[in-house]
Amino acid sequence: MSNTPRVIQRSWDDVELAAAHAASKMKEDGKLLNGVYGIPRGGVCLAVLFSHLLKIEYLDQPREGCLICDDISDTGQTLLRFKDIPGVTFYTDVAKETARHHPDYYGKFIPEQSIEATAWIEFPWEAPTK
Repeated sequence: MSNTPRVIQRSWDDVELAAAHAASKMKEDGKLLNGVYGIPRGGVCLAVLFSHLLKIEYLDQPREGCLICDDISDTGQTLLRFKDIPGVTFYTDVAKETARHHPDYYGKFIPEQSIEATAWIEFPWEAPTK
């Protein structure tokens, strides 16, 4: 048995398809978002993507009523830093069931008992070029 950790690679296609689906769901849910903020570094690419999909302003700082994006909700600690901003909506590309705070929308959900629960997630913006 190998001690090498399992790696899940998220492709640009995975990310874009998940974001488009989430954007449609946000519209369907009647979300009125006044901008989108990306948590550095993993959420910045997602925020730019959502600014185009939802035709909303890209923000330098989070504010009331905005969408806050991050790459993953692993422990949930990062999202907890923003939970007291009124009316925010959270999106992460990957959400783990074990996180203390879950996003409102996500691209991929990883159940606690899944073999993927302990895997390292590699996003396309951090993958080495070949």
